[in-house]
Parts: sequence; C-alpha cells; structure tokens
Amino acid sequence: LEDQKTNPNPRLTRLFIVRWIGPLGSVRTARAHNLTRHPPEGEKDPHHRPKRGWVWNQFFVLEEHIGPEAQHVGKLHSNSDKGDGSVRYLLSGEGAGTIFTINEVTGDIHAAKSLDREKKSHYVLHARAIDRFTNKAVEPESEFIIKVQDVNDNAPTFPDGPFAAAVPEMSDIGTSVFQITATDADDPTYGNSARIVYSILQGQPYFTVDPKTGEQNQSMLPSAPCGETCEPSLSLQPLYLQTDCRLWKSLCCLFLVL
Repeated sequence: LEDQKTNPNPRLTRLFIVRWIGPLGSVRTARAHNLTRHPPEGEKDPHHRPKRGWVWNQFFVLEEHIGPEAQHVGKLHSNSDKGDGSVRYLLSGEGAGTIFTINEVTGDIHAAKSLDREKKSHYVLHARAIDRFTNKAVEPESEFIIKVQDVNDNAPTFPDGPFAAAVPEMSDIGTSVFQITATDADDPTYGNSARIVYSILQGQPYFTVDPKTGEQNQSMLPSAPCGETCEPSLSLQPLYLQTDCRLWKSLCCLFLVL
C-alpha cells in the first residue's frame, strides 16, 4: 500500500498494487485507487481502512508432464506481503492439496500429478491470504482457474468407418464419390494439435482426396474416368501433423463398387 502524497487530487489518498507472477516469471501489475473524502475542516479523520483485492490471470499447466520435479504452475502474491513470513497463502477447490500444492510462505503453486486435458480441461480453485499470527484475512478470498494446456497425444479416428460407396463406370473427372470424416480429441484452439490432413495410400491415379479438413473435418473424394481396370477397394491414409513434427497416422478403408 503506497501513499500518494504528491497527488494533487485531494480525494485520491491511497493506491494499492496487486501482482500476478506467472510460471515463466512474468509479472503483471494492476493498479486500483481507493477514493475517500477528507473530513471537513475541524472534524476528526475516521481512518477508514483502504480496500484491497486480488487481480487474477489464468494459470496454465502442461498436460502429461513427466519429470523429476513437480511442475510449477504459478505464484499467488499480495502486495501486503513484506516478505517476512507473516502472510500465509491458502488454496482450496478442485484438486487443492492432492493435484495442486502450495507453499504457504511464498505462494508458489505446483502440480503434483500428471494431468490429462481430455479428461478435465480446467480446475477452479480459491485463494486466500491471511495473517499468520492473527488468522485475519489480508486479502479477500478469490476464485481463479488453472487451465490444462494441450499436447498432441491423440491420433485421429474414423468413428463411422469403414466406409462403402459406389461409382458408375466411365464417370467424368471430378465426380463426387464419397465424403469421409475423421475426428481428433486434442484441443482445436491450441496450435496444430487437432489438425487433420487427408491423403490416399492406394487408388491413385484414379481417385484423389482434398487434403484440407474444412470446418467439420470433412473432405470430398472425387473420381477420374474409370473402367474395369480400377482397383476394387481403396485404403485411405490421413496424416496428422503437429508443430513439433511428430506424425500421427490412422488407417481407414473405403470399399468402392464399380
């Protein structure tokens, strides 16, 4: 809490600062002003206690983390903490004490277990800061979220496969034959984890597939002029790409009747 002695505004008497320290050491500072009226001349100042509060940003934890040490999630911090150990940080809510642990002196939060985003994508917790000697609240209780960040750990699947379709003999080039659909359980909003690319493993040059997934992860399979020399069945090989160049593959069969 900092006095604003030089502020020309007579109503602005206090400024408090709340900081959120992320897992990479980044610090975000929010300023909020406590506006109070000075008592009329001759009256006693009631010495109102200025308001305080938390300002939270979302915490992130990487899923399926495997390492010798618990994964650091973030840090709770109150500007009232002078670093003398008098402030005690408490954590409650989903996974508090089992999945997520907190250092009551420093406010550091760690994930004690490996997490799976596909099972649970985020956790809602509550933070408190109390005086270690009086047990009185230093900051009011506040809710915050720890979001599980996705990694590419799921291969695409064809929930409706195998597929079957018919194409007339001597069909024109560009004739639409069938539409195939693949799905992916990874987070589509993060990187390329849920990106699906289609390609044909067998069946060329008579058939092609649009490699783009489109809005619904669907692609059209057109045909070229075809006679009795066409293969009786095709195997489709969709390729799944991600940013670290690991490759997931899923195999699906499309049986064509000519």
